[in-house]
Amino acid sequence: LIKSEPHTEHALWQLIGIYQQEKDWDKAIEIAHRLEAVSGKRHATLIAQYYCEMAESARRKGEWATAMKLIRRALSTDRNCARASIIEGDMQLLANEPKLAIRAYRRVEQQDPDFVSETVQPLIDCYGRLGRPDEMIAYLQRILARHGGTTIMLALAELERQGRGEEAAVAFITRYLTSHP
Repeated sequence: LIKSEPHTEHALWQLIGIYQQEKDWDKAIEIAHRLEAVSGKRHATLIAQYYCEMAESARRKGEWATAMKLIRRALSTDRNCARASIIEGDMQLLANEPKLAIRAYRRVEQQDPDFVSETVQPLIDCYGRLGRPDEMIAYLQRILARHGGTTIMLALAELERQGRGEEAAVAFITRYLTSHP
């Protein structure tokens, strides 16, 4: 069917589906590139996700260098791949490199703000390891002002509770909900 002109694109999509089910990411990438050539449309987002799958697999096997290479490939394929940045941040955090983890996690805001909430707890951990909670609070406040979000608001409330007590946290939540009902 791939060679049959009217069915080529559909057949390639079907092949991609099969390779996804089989978790054969190398072949899925190869077919996605063929699909790009046939359709004239870029599928960088899809291909970057396959690189992320491969990076996750390499990480689980303890192949850190390979995983990092694959993350770089994902980001070079699709610079807006928030998943690659999150994986990179997680790996840097596990490697006790909080500054590098912060850099990776903070990229997520520009890549896809919908995934910022996924980075809040790891960022709190990173800034905590560096002994810079004020920097973390300032960052979360900027993110909250730009994008809003319950996860970020609750994280700030918890930091407020830890720093200034329960009444301050309640006051913060009340102010936020009053201005963002």
